[in-house]
Amino acid sequence: MWEKEPISAIKLVNEAKENFFVGNPYKRVHPHRRIEVKVPLMYNGFVLDLIHFDPISGTVLPKGIPGVMGEPGLNIDLQKIKEETEIAIKELVILPGVEFREPEDAWVVPGAYRNLIIVHIRVSSDGNALMPDYHATTEMRLNV
Repeated sequence: MWEKEPISAIKLVNEAKENFFVGNPYKRVHPHRRIEVKVPLMYNGFVLDLIHFDPISGTVLPKGIPGVMGEPGLNIDLQKIKEETEIAIKELVILPGVEFREPEDAWVVPGAYRNLIIVHIRVSSDGNALMPDYHATTEMRLNV
Protein backbone atom coordinates (compact mmCIF):
# COMPACT_ATOMS: atom_id res chain seq x y z
CA MET A 1 0.00 0.00 0.00
CA TRP A 2 2.81 2.47 0.85
CA GLU A 3 4.80 1.77 -2.34
CA LYS A 4 3.42 4.76 -4.28
CA GLU A 5 3.80 7.39 -1.53
CA PRO A 6 7.62 7.66 -1.77
CA ILE A 7 7.37 8.22 -5.53
CA SER A 8 4.62 10.80 -4.97
CA ALA A 9 6.74 12.55 -2.35
CA ILE A 10 9.76 12.84 -4.66
CA LYS A 11 7.59 14.05 -7.54
CA LEU A 12 5.88 16.64 -5.32
CA VAL A 13 9.20 18.07 -4.08
CA ASN A 14 10.54 18.27 -7.65
CA GLU A 15 7.44 20.15 -8.77
CA ALA A 16 7.48 22.52 -5.79
CA LYS A 17 11.21 23.24 -6.06
CA GLU A 18 10.70 26.11 -8.51
CA ASN A 19 8.74 27.94 -5.78
CA PHE A 20 11.37 27.53 -3.05
CA PHE A 21 12.94 30.78 -1.90
CA VAL A 22 15.53 31.93 0.59
CA GLY A 23 14.68 33.59 3.90
CA ASN A 24 16.92 35.96 5.84
CA PRO A 25 20.14 34.43 7.14
CA TYR A 26 21.03 34.67 10.80
CA LYS A 27 24.00 33.96 13.03
CA ARG A 28 24.04 32.14 16.36
CA VAL A 29 27.05 32.09 18.66
CA HIS A 30 27.11 29.32 21.24
CA PRO A 31 28.87 29.72 24.61
CA HIS A 32 31.69 27.39 23.54
CA ARG A 33 32.46 29.66 20.51
CA ARG A 34 30.81 27.56 17.85
CA ILE A 35 29.31 29.90 15.28
CA GLU A 36 26.34 28.82 13.22
CA VAL A 37 25.05 30.66 10.18
CA LYS A 38 21.69 29.41 8.98
CA VAL A 39 19.50 30.32 6.04
CA PRO A 40 15.84 29.28 5.97
CA LEU A 41 14.63 27.45 2.88
CA MET A 42 11.10 28.79 2.43
CA TYR A 43 7.98 27.64 0.59
CA ASN A 44 4.55 29.29 0.71
CA GLY A 45 5.54 31.31 3.78
CA PHE A 46 6.84 28.47 5.91
CA VAL A 47 10.28 27.05 6.62
CA LEU A 48 11.07 23.72 4.98
CA ASP A 49 14.57 23.41 6.42
CA LEU A 50 17.63 25.40 7.47
CA ILE A 51 20.73 25.50 5.28
CA HIS A 52 23.99 25.77 7.24
CA PHE A 53 26.99 27.86 6.18
CA ASP A 54 30.63 28.03 7.18
CA PRO A 55 30.86 31.62 8.46
CA ILE A 56 34.57 31.85 7.71
CA SER A 57 34.64 30.60 4.10
CA GLY A 58 31.02 31.49 3.26
CA THR A 59 30.40 28.05 1.79
CA VAL A 60 27.43 25.74 2.21
CA LEU A 61 27.85 22.99 4.81
CA PRO A 62 26.39 19.50 4.46
CA LYS A 63 23.73 18.25 6.84
CA GLY A 64 25.29 17.15 10.11
CA ILE A 65 27.90 19.93 10.34
CA PRO A 66 26.10 22.69 12.23
CA GLY A 67 28.85 25.28 12.58
CA VAL A 68 32.52 26.02 13.07
CA MET A 69 34.68 27.36 15.86
CA GLY A 70 35.46 31.05 15.63
CA GLU A 71 35.54 34.35 17.43
CA PRO A 72 32.08 35.61 18.44
CA GLY A 73 32.83 39.04 16.93
CA LEU A 74 33.59 37.54 13.51
CA ASN A 75 32.30 39.84 10.77
CA ILE A 76 29.92 37.85 8.57
CA ASP A 77 28.39 39.22 5.36
CA LEU A 78 24.86 37.82 5.65
CA GLN A 79 23.81 39.42 2.35
CA LYS A 80 26.57 37.56 0.51
CA ILE A 81 25.52 34.33 2.21
CA LYS A 82 21.93 34.93 1.11
CA GLU A 83 23.12 35.41 -2.48
CA GLU A 84 25.16 32.18 -2.28
CA THR A 85 22.11 30.36 -0.97
CA GLU A 86 20.00 31.62 -3.86
CA ILE A 87 22.53 30.10 -6.25
CA ALA A 88 22.48 26.82 -4.31
CA ILE A 89 18.67 26.66 -4.46
CA LYS A 90 18.70 27.18 -8.24
CA GLU A 91 21.14 24.27 -8.54
CA LEU A 92 19.42 22.10 -5.92
CA VAL A 93 18.98 18.50 -7.04
CA ILE A 94 16.18 16.51 -5.46
CA LEU A 95 17.55 13.03 -4.90
CA PRO A 96 15.47 10.02 -6.01
CA GLY A 97 15.11 8.46 -2.58
CA VAL A 98 13.26 8.95 0.68
CA GLU A 99 13.30 7.94 4.30
CA PHE A 100 10.31 7.73 6.61
CA ARG A 101 10.32 9.46 9.98
CA GLU A 102 7.71 7.83 12.14
CA PRO A 103 7.56 10.47 14.92
CA GLU A 104 6.74 13.14 12.31
CA ASP A 105 4.61 10.78 10.20
CA ALA A 106 6.43 12.13 7.16
CA TRP A 107 8.56 11.14 4.21
CA VAL A 108 11.87 13.00 4.02
CA VAL A 109 13.29 13.77 0.60
CA PRO A 110 16.94 14.89 0.50
CA GLY A 111 18.17 17.74 -1.66
CA ALA A 112 21.78 18.13 -2.77
CA TYR A 113 23.92 21.04 -3.92
CA ARG A 114 26.97 19.89 -5.81
CA ASN A 115 27.96 16.76 -3.90
CA LEU A 116 26.48 17.72 -0.50
CA ILE A 117 23.09 16.89 0.97
CA ILE A 118 22.03 20.29 2.33
CA VAL A 119 18.28 19.95 2.95
CA HIS A 120 15.70 17.42 4.04
CA ILE A 121 12.22 18.22 2.74
CA ARG A 122 9.31 16.73 4.70
CA VAL A 123 6.27 15.42 2.86
CA SER A 124 3.05 14.14 4.42
CA SER A 125 2.77 10.37 4.80
CA ASP A 126 0.26 10.20 1.93
CA GLY A 127 2.78 11.96 -0.36
CA ASN A 128 0.41 14.86 -1.13
CA ALA A 129 1.69 17.89 0.82
CA LEU A 130 4.94 19.54 1.84
CA MET A 131 5.27 19.96 5.59
CA PRO A 132 6.95 22.78 7.51
CA ASP A 133 9.87 22.13 9.79
CA TYR A 134 8.27 23.46 12.98
CA HIS A 135 11.50 23.44 14.99
CA ALA A 136 13.30 25.43 12.26
CA THR A 137 10.39 27.87 12.02
CA THR A 138 10.53 28.54 15.77
CA GLU A 139 14.31 28.93 15.72
CA MET A 140 14.15 31.35 12.77
CA ARG A 141 11.52 33.50 14.50
CA LEU A 142 13.66 33.72 17.63
CA ASN A 143 16.83 34.70 15.73
CA VAL A 144 15.83 36.92 12.83
